[in-house]
Amino acid sequence: MIFRQWLDIEGERCSYLLADPVTRAAAVIDAQEGTVGPCIEEVERLRLEIQWAFETRLHIAHRSAAAWVRQETGARVVAHAATGIACADLHAEEGDGFYLGEETLTFLHLPGICPGAGAVLWGDRLFTGDTLWPGGAGPLGPGGDAASLRSAIEDRLFDFPDETLVFPGACPDGRRVTTIGEERASAAEVGRESHRRLAGSGLRPDITAFNRECSQHPVRGHASPLG
Repeated sequence: MIFRQWLDIEGERCSYLLADPVTRAAAVIDAQEGTVGPCIEEVERLRLEIQWAFETRLHIAHRSAAAWVRQETGARVVAHAATGIACADLHAEEGDGFYLGEETLTFLHLPGICPGAGAVLWGDRLFTGDTLWPGGAGPLGPGGDAASLRSAIEDRLFDFPDETLVFPGACPDGRRVTTIGEERASAAEVGRESHRRLAGSGLRPDITAFNRECSQHPVRGHASPLG
């Protein structure tokens, strides 16, 4: 399996590319303006075909590039219905599977950060968006609930084996990956104040509306992967 992780220019927000090297089928998770350029360049270089663009939540502090990826590549945007994302082609529910070549990606519904928050499971890797970062969780968004978030982490994510790798939607202190065992052992506090100080972590109504309405904002100067 092909796997790439990108951080935005501040080195904090994370996006992911997964692909099957045989069929060239690919998926992106939480594509955003700050990372979509190198992601699409890698897709072109490896001659991949993006089939899925997963959104783990309605993003509230940075512009999503899912709508642009959809327009430029024909990928299908996947999100939970409660996000309200207008361009979602598929509304994923708990346990839904998505084929990527011979691999399966599984959607987990984890209401807490916001009602439509979720994670993507691939083998022994969890892509947790803002529900679980190294050392804690992201800030609550519209409709978020701290008790539900704590339950999503402690009753759902902490039920995975210790060695399960966690790839977050943000990388506080430069930590790009953690494990369920490490997070369980540290008994991470939900909504830890230090994480709220991440650049751009606060609610931005203009960006929230941009992402909900699936506005197009291509990266300037970047060629379409369709040629």
